[in-house]
Amino acid sequence: MRIASSPCERHLLPLIEHGIHLHIRLMPPEPARTAPRPAARNLPRNYALVLDVIRSPGRHHHRTAIEIFDETRARNPDVGFATVHRGLGRLVELGLIAKVELPGGAAALYESETGAHAHLRCRRCGAVRDVDATVIPEALAERVRRDADFVLDAAGATFLGVCRTCGGER
Repeated sequence: MRIASSPCERHLLPLIEHGIHLHIRLMPPEPARTAPRPAARNLPRNYALVLDVIRSPGRHHHRTAIEIFDETRARNPDVGFATVHRGLGRLVELGLIAKVELPGGAAALYESETGAHAHLRCRRCGAVRDVDATVIPEALAERVRRDADFVLDAAGATFLGVCRTCGGER
């Protein structure tokens, strides 16, 4: 039996050893931490507004393009959906926001958290939460390397279950 060497492995290793399959979404490697993030001040005014809406404190962390459009439109009625949609694409390209496509989700979600993390999705209510998962478990990486002849360098995971609000066990 293999001993887990990271907090992420301690949670995932028992699942892997019992043959449970995980949905893994490969993501590009994170830029070096020393590299400066693109300046939001150089964005077109409407794209900056979309970014401000996504980063608004006290708002739902993971939102659809329609939800972001509704709030953007409430702040500026002249902004159209196409502008918001193009803005979201550009903000993702610049690494200022992340686009999240979860299994079982009807639409992509956008969030301001761009660092390495995984998602928890409730099967009953659809709520999405972030969970720390900054390291690819060595056992998973080795298994993929051996079985699929593929080297992982980045991954995102979605764990499905039932949240406490919907009656999930503690």
